[in-house]
Amino acid sequence: MTLLIVDDDKTTVDHLHLNIGWEQFGIGTVYRAYSAGQAKTCLRENPVDMVLCDIEMPGETGLNLLRWMRAQGMETPLIFLTHHAEFPYAQQAIQLGCADYVCKSASLDEIVVSLRRCVDTLRARQSDDELKHIGRQFADLKDGFLNDLLYDLLVSALPSNAESIQRRIDNLHLPIQAETPYRVATFVFSGHQPPFSEFEPGEAELAAENILSELLFAKTSCPYIVTVPAAGRVISHALMPADGDNRAACDAAVQSFKAVFSAAPTVYRPTVAIALPGFKAYHDRLVQADLENVLQRGCVVSLEGLPRMGMPLAAVPDMLDVPALSKLLTAGNKQELLMHLRKFLQRNISTQAGRDLLVQFRTSLFQVLYVGLSGLQISASEVFTPDVVALGNKALDSLQDLIEWMDLAVERAFEAIGKRRENDNLAHKMRDYIENHLAETLNRMVVATAVHVSADHAAKLFKKEFGQSITEYVTAVRLDKAKTLLASTLLPIGRISESVGFESLTYFSTMFKAAVGCSPNQYRQQRQSGAD
Repeated sequence: MTLLIVDDDKTTVDHLHLNIGWEQFGIGTVYRAYSAGQAKTCLRENPVDMVLCDIEMPGETGLNLLRWMRAQGMETPLIFLTHHAEFPYAQQAIQLGCADYVCKSASLDEIVVSLRRCVDTLRARQSDDELKHIGRQFADLKDGFLNDLLYDLLVSALPSNAESIQRRIDNLHLPIQAETPYRVATFVFSGHQPPFSEFEPGEAELAAENILSELLFAKTSCPYIVTVPAAGRVISHALMPADGDNRAACDAAVQSFKAVFSAAPTVYRPTVAIALPGFKAYHDRLVQADLENVLQRGCVVSLEGLPRMGMPLAAVPDMLDVPALSKLLTAGNKQELLMHLRKFLQRNISTQAGRDLLVQFRTSLFQVLYVGLSGLQISASEVFTPDVVALGNKALDSLQDLIEWMDLAVERAFEAIGKRRENDNLAHKMRDYIENHLAETLNRMVVATAVHVSADHAAKLFKKEFGQSITEYVTAVRLDKAKTLLASTLLPIGRISESVGFESLTYFSTMFKAAVGCSPNQYRQQRQSGAD
């Protein structure tokens, strides 16, 4: 037998390698790896019978390694050896099918006991596998062929008529009949929903079948489960005997999901049994019904008991009043805006409401926010950050998801408005400071210090609000003030230059002529002679 030790701590690996008598287990080769990546290479290139692995490692964790092993079809027993005794780690490890879970603080004897149990189990399994190898191969082939048949029906690769189905059954010698009725329970998982949000594409279907098999076989005879992706969901059909009641098994599965993942699938139970020729039609009807079902989520639903979904949009008197609601947004009336939105949902989204209404509500709210933000010259990107967009993609799954997105989007919009108004206020404070301190030294550092912000931030705020840099604005205001004094007083030009903040008469004259087109003296003569 062979064993692989995986731990990023070389001292731990060497300690285990040197201090455990591996020969007592019949283990002749002990491989060592110091990361999940090295472990994957070893598992691909060598026959490994057992793995002893740390959970917490840089990069990929031990949990990720076990998930990869199972996805690769490796059933190699794995014992987790870790400092972490917290329940969430143990829970995930057990869900992924680890052989044991031992803390590093345990004595070497306890680790040896765990290894002994694992070796005994492995030998018993190997012995049993040898005895049942031929029979199991045949059974596995038949199960695979049956799953392929069901899958092909759902994706229209096999015609949904009794003759075509029975011909496939007869050719493969499958232990079923095309016209045999089944009691179907369908589990619908959102792609955003744990645990499926954590899986790579293609892994979710396998995970759904494995989890449901564990949950349902414990409660009822569930011969067949087939899973397909559809409309952003993972849909698993469990075909059970037609003479049984699968309600208790479905309820138990929902509760188990809630307990483990804090979320649950929506489960549909048709009241009538279904034979294979009607399986595709049932599946298509269910996918559409689930898209429209925005109210009854995360529970067991009778498919026939669902109301007729999809209120015609013409039946809704008015969608959102975009101009009126955008005014509430720009006026800062958050509570009043949310009250109007919630009243609309209460008034129009009833048990007859479907997904179309949610789509139009979301679109209308987009318009409300966009119009209000545009009026304040706020970019929509400041509100629709990646987390808001992700929640918006999920918003059509259910009414609750839509409300959650609505609350977040509105909150972010008011945050952006508040930030903009705070910045506007700072910009106007800077302008007022400049106009009241013209005779003093003025630059962006001085102005920024006056309003208690950084020089870079002050420069950006001022430019965004007034379209000029601080330096440009200071020069323009000083020249305007100088023009007024030249035209209305007989103060010496040098005095005027000093009073508006220019450091020298020469610099003042140069800047004045560049801006006005004539010297200060010529400007005074023109203005005062014209006044006469």
